[in-house]
Amino acid sequence: MEAAVQNPRQPEPIPPQPPPWEPEPPIGEPEPDRLPDETPTPNPDENPQPPQYGGSLDG
Repeated sequence: MEAAVQNPRQPEPIPPQPPPWEPEPPIGEPEPDRLPDETPTPNPDENPQPPQYGGSLDG
């Protein structure tokens, strides 16, 4: 008795594939340079207005 040999030209049946994996959406994270509870304070060195001096020098 001969064992049943498959014809190499006949492809094997493909098993059922699992559904494609869909990753969860990323968690919303704050910007890396500041946290949500921090409010940016302007830098006095970057003020576009000219410097304001005190009273006059004519005592």
